[in-house]
Amino acid sequence: MAKIAQKQEIKRVIIEAIIKILEFEGRLPNLNRCIVCNKNIEKELSLTKTLFPTHPNCSNLISFPTNQIKELFINKTTILIEDENINSLYSIILKGF
Repeated sequence: MAKIAQKQEIKRVIIEAIIKILEFEGRLPNLNRCIVCNKNIEKELSLTKTLFPTHPNCSNLISFPTNQIKELFINKTTILIEDENINSLYSIILKGF
């Protein structure tokens, strides 16, 4: 991780590492359904501090493009996520610890 952090922004490295850990532990959530209303999530989603997906209007949390978060959860990469959203994701992850 230290070698990667020298080449990549540390927040991105931490986010990717957390996603890999959650997958390894079997705790990576399914992004298709909101945990509040149990309806399908389409264009945008919000993430709770435990990284569970919700509709932005169900949780009143910051919204992210669904395709970017799915890319993160599937391929464990933040390459498609803009820096502003990286800062928001990093903040969410800090709240979970």
